[in-house]
Amino acid sequence: MTTPNITNPGTESGAALLEQLSPGHVIHTMVSEHVHILGFLRQVDELTAKLGDFSSREEGEPLLAELATAAQSLVDAENHHAREEQVLFIEMENRGVSGPPSVMRQEHDFLRPLKHRLLDLAGSGPSDPPFARLKQSIADTAGRLVPNLVGHIQKEDGVLYPMALQVIDDPAIWVDMKKRCDEIGYCPFTD
Repeated sequence: MTTPNITNPGTESGAALLEQLSPGHVIHTMVSEHVHILGFLRQVDELTAKLGDFSSREEGEPLLAELATAAQSLVDAENHHAREEQVLFIEMENRGVSGPPSVMRQEHDFLRPLKHRLLDLAGSGPSDPPFARLKQSIADTAGRLVPNLVGHIQKEDGVLYPMALQVIDDPAIWVDMKKRCDEIGYCPFTD
């Protein structure tokens, strides 16, 4: 299972935003986190594919451990989504832009349980489902999570974030937003 649209280091539009904005800017931080998240998704995709080659849990155990680490990193991205929902989306909605933030919230709600499901599956113990069923469940979950989260990131980097930069045009608002983001907190992998 390879997902060809997982780019390195991130989306083209995300790379352009990183060049345009200073480190510490709310959007710069969010795009930088996307680069990390895309790396975790790449790991999930690769590990899931490799796991399919093993016939026993004992053989696959090291890959399951790596997969659990990558899945935990995706779950740890919840602060990223909280900052978007509680700070960025609200500021956009305050300026009359409600459609895109609403869609992104719905996608967060769809993606969140998939991330947790993947973590649960990768961390399952030997008495849990037979290995063949476990591999299939992981493949099914990763097969829904990876392309949907990659597409979500592409929409945020390519549409939502540039739109936010246009409608939130007061630098003082961005300073206030940064303070509110600081209060929510950051991901363990945030630069």
